[in-house]
Amino acid sequence: MAHTTVITEQTYEGARKVVYATLTMTSTYTTGGEPVTPAEFGLTSFVAGSTEPSVNGSGVVAFTRFKPSTSTVQIYGAATGAEVSNGGAVSGYTWTVRAVGF
Repeated sequence: MAHTTVITEQTYEGARKVVYATLTMTSTYTTGGEPVTPAEFGLTSFVAGSTEPSVNGSGVVAFTRFKPSTSTVQIYGAATGAEVSNGGAVSGYTWTVRAVGF
């Protein structure tokens, strides 16, 4: 389970920092979600977040859910709506994450 993070935009909404980043999976998935840290986004803590659907290099779509409370991104198959199984191949999936925090 691994990914790369590239920050693409940063802005502020009041005192909160809003960061947009591209996450690309580089390995397999572990049920419960891919761990992400506030530091990856230049933050010290998460307040909120969201993601866009993911598409891999073959055009297969997966939906993602960013959970700031657990600092994870969960991946769900578009065809089944179920979370990707433990050890599922997710290498090459890329999505945009909007992270809000301090």
